[in-house]
Amino acid sequence: MSVHQATPYRASKGAVAQIARRLAAEWAKYNIAVNTIAPGVFETPLDRSIVNDPSRERSLLSRTPVRSYGNLEEIKGHATFLASDSASFVSGEILTVDGGFMARGISN
Repeated sequence: MSVHQATPYRASKGAVAQIARRLAAEWAKYNIAVNTIAPGVFETPLDRSIVNDPSRERSLLSRTPVRSYGNLEEIKGHATFLASDSASFVSGEILTVDGGFMARGISN
């Protein structure tokens, strides 16, 4: 991601988080929970250009504590949890599934 792409990308992530939190507050009276999943880099067709670019791969993996990309099997359980009765008291949350990328921080 270039420097010019980072700002709108981060702004859109922040907007989704705030919309989810606001909807969670507004829709609670209808017994509707609103949560989001914030994934890191997963091996999908959308991220194929990132995964297959050696310089970007080195950069991303060096900043990801688990040192790998996610695979779709790893995110299914989180989505299932949020859709289950076990999450009946969870609302307005952003569940980050990124191998520790955001916990470590964007810069090296």
